[in-house]
Amino acid sequence: MRRRSMGYQSPIPVELKQANAKMALGDYSSAAYHYEALLREPNAENTKKRAFFSIMAGRARILTGQTSTGLAHLKRGLMRLAEGSHHIQLYRIGLRIAEELRQRNLLKEAAEISALVNANIPATAELPTEHSSHSAPRLPAACAVCGGPLRSDEVEWLTPRQAECPFCNTPVNAL
Repeated sequence: MRRRSMGYQSPIPVELKQANAKMALGDYSSAAYHYEALLREPNAENTKKRAFFSIMAGRARILTGQTSTGLAHLKRGLMRLAEGSHHIQLYRIGLRIAEELRQRNLLKEAAEISALVNANIPATAELPTEHSSHSAPRLPAACAVCGGPLRSDEVEWLTPRQAECPFCNTPVNAL
């Protein structure tokens, strides 16, 4: 597990708070607009954050019925995780996305996501099994600082009881 440096932390972009709030309220069109604005910023943060912005923009576009635009965002986000060697997150998030697409009867799109994930997971990567004997501690549903959704199995854990919000890098304590 990676330890977080205690240096200066940049303020949370208003656009991020708006995107996460709109997503939580079910205003997917506005959420997509705000996530896409974050992706267009010339000084946008690291590749991992951009991956999560792309994934959320894709999810929002799919929820508004804009499947092709949404799928393009999802693929870009997953590829950013692959390029950054975030293979565990790529695997877990990819599985979740494929399942969500199948639930919406977007079977072709789910197959494309599964193929992308499988093509970008190294054979030597240590991937979790679905029947793990222990699970990560529970996290709040959303980050208290930026409002981004948190999933225990998709975040980076800083300590056994503290994870990092993938959207704003704020440490989040387990419940």
